[in-house]
Amino acid sequence: MAIGVQQFQVLNPDEVSPFGGLLRNSLQKYGDIINAAYLPKEKQQSLQQHIADTLLKNAQAKRENALAELPFGGASVPGPAGQVLGLEMIRQKYGDDSPQYQQAKKVFQLSQDSTNSRIFYQNRLANTLPVRILTNQGKSFVEQSNVNQGASPTGTPIGQPVVPGAPGYNPSAPNTPQGNQYGLERTKRNVPASVLQKNIYASNIEKTLGNIDPEALTQYSGLSGALKKAMEQGKAPFGKESDDYDKYNANLNSAKLLAKQVRQFYGDSIQPSVAENLERLSSPSTWRNNPKLAKDLFNNFKTILSQEMSTYRQATEDPGVYQGDTNQQLQNVGEGVVQAVKKVGNNNYVKINGEWYQQ
Repeated sequence: MAIGVQQFQVLNPDEVSPFGGLLRNSLQKYGDIINAAYLPKEKQQSLQQHIADTLLKNAQAKRENALAELPFGGASVPGPAGQVLGLEMIRQKYGDDSPQYQQAKKVFQLSQDSTNSRIFYQNRLANTLPVRILTNQGKSFVEQSNVNQGASPTGTPIGQPVVPGAPGYNPSAPNTPQGNQYGLERTKRNVPASVLQKNIYASNIEKTLGNIDPEALTQYSGLSGALKKAMEQGKAPFGKESDDYDKYNANLNSAKLLAKQVRQFYGDSIQPSVAENLERLSSPSTWRNNPKLAKDLFNNFKTILSQEMSTYRQATEDPGVYQGDTNQQLQNVGEGVVQAVKKVGNNNYVKINGEWYQQ
């Protein structure tokens, strides 16, 4: 009885394993090297050169294949497009969360910010060229025009930031103690020192005037008022004086201080006669008129004094004061306006509402 024999197909290395071809090529190269060892020297050199050329061609082919898979065949693209392409290649190679890609992205963003800042600066320079080429006087005119229209000196409208990132421009914002220092510095730089000193004197006068009650100050004027005052003076040592008398004395002290402040305000250069009249107007101890007329005289003095002090106030803000164009006219304060003053002998007279009265 015959024994059955199974026939098996004989496979070559390529069919046994996908690495068969690689193994065969390696063995073939190894055999070539072994065989080359027994070749003449010239043949050995020729074979070695052939192997080197083959390896070089294979390397070049691999490189070309790798470049072919890259955008633009691996060619370097100049400018921002090349930076974007390079950043994308790093991302694809290392991943979004890789340190290499994160650092490259940070450097790229810094470069973009620098470019944008430079472009913005160049644009601003171009936009301000018409102003920058002006003289200092011309720049001052432009700034004045901008401010007169409600904008900032640079022309920024209200509500918009003067510089990027700053709060909106608001010229009516409340002043702070720190902010007032800027205004004080500008005032000292632009206003004569003598005018500033006059304003300080005016502030003192205003405070004193605010503490004077003309009604209480003039209640003992005239003949009848002098008699009432004499009676009150007799009661004062015993503490029996009236409240009205106490108010009179308090206002009298303020009036005496006011007389000194007025002389300080006008300075020592005024004529002695003017200083004497100022003393008489501000001090009720020299009034011989009835209380109503005395009060009218004091109020008129107060009005004129306030108007003159306001001139110095305006001088810190309005250049028209120096040009004689303040558009300010004396206002008629109604009853009791002094229309004229004259002196006859040792007596002074004032004209109020068409009538002459002795002081």
